[in-house]
Amino acid sequence: MGKMRKRQAHEKGVVNNSGDASPLPTAVADGASTSHHQPENLAVTVLRSGSRGRSTGPRTAIGKRRSSVNALKYGIFSKDLLVGDESHQEFEDLLQGLRNDMRPEGLLEIHLIECLAMIVWRRRRVLRAEAAEIEKTIKYSTAETLTGYAADLWDRLRSAETTGGMLKDMDNPLILREAIFMLTVVHSVLEQSGFRKDLWILRKLYGQEHDGCPPFGTVFHYYAALSKAAESCVGNESTESPEDLRNAMLTILDQEKKHLEDRMKQTLTTVIDKNEYRKATAVVPPAPILERLVRYEAHLSREFDRTLAQLERLQRTRLGQPILSPIDARFSR
Repeated sequence: MGKMRKRQAHEKGVVNNSGDASPLPTAVADGASTSHHQPENLAVTVLRSGSRGRSTGPRTAIGKRRSSVNALKYGIFSKDLLVGDESHQEFEDLLQGLRNDMRPEGLLEIHLIECLAMIVWRRRRVLRAEAAEIEKTIKYSTAETLTGYAADLWDRLRSAETTGGMLKDMDNPLILREAIFMLTVVHSVLEQSGFRKDLWILRKLYGQEHDGCPPFGTVFHYYAALSKAAESCVGNESTESPEDLRNAMLTILDQEKKHLEDRMKQTLTTVIDKNEYRKATAVVPPAPILERLVRYEAHLSREFDRTLAQLERLQRTRLGQPILSPIDARFSR
């Protein structure tokens, strides 16, 4: 009875992997009428059940190579390597390009390929850091200079009376601008109200001697002298009236303002020239930063050579080719 069923199954073309006849649906075994879709579904079912134990994966060399990198398609280290706005797609393109060039086989060769990609990516990052350092110097050199001048102005305003005055060193355009404004205030007050005893603005600008007297030859000195003369000639017969003395002081203030304005223009020209030279030399980063970048780039170059040599030895061993001995060149003076 069993042999008869096997023969009928062979005639139907339905046999499982072990050689036994596959059980058919009852309606088919009994010869019952079936719809025209059932034979097609039955064939699909038989093909699927028969292929479960016969799947052997890729058989060609190209298929095996492609399948070997499926698990590392996106790089096992790429997630931790990329920072900021670095492109994941660009790294994958670099990695895939190295795979196409070196054609690795096996997990170890694939790992070395990814190490090479990471080293190349880090070297690219070094170049970007160098470019950013240069761009920062060029872009913000003027701003940094003005920040330094502003800090100097703040210090001079706080301690000018005891350190020789704000105008002791006239190389800061911001200090010169502030001094011109302060002299304009003195000029306006003198023109409208005459000489004043409170000379704190002039003390700020020119400082004072140890005995509290104005420094000789400064606008502060002339103001104090003419103010005293104008006060003494009130009610006395004198060749010069207080009005004449006030006009003389106004003229001195105008001359001092003109001198400071010319000095500020010269100082601004010097600052601009210095910034241009600074930008021209900015193509080379400062020594500490340059040394750090060069050392890191040299480290990456050594790592690249070492990793590439390891990969080449592995591939030569796999292909049965002779392994070249490393060349150790040493130079002495």
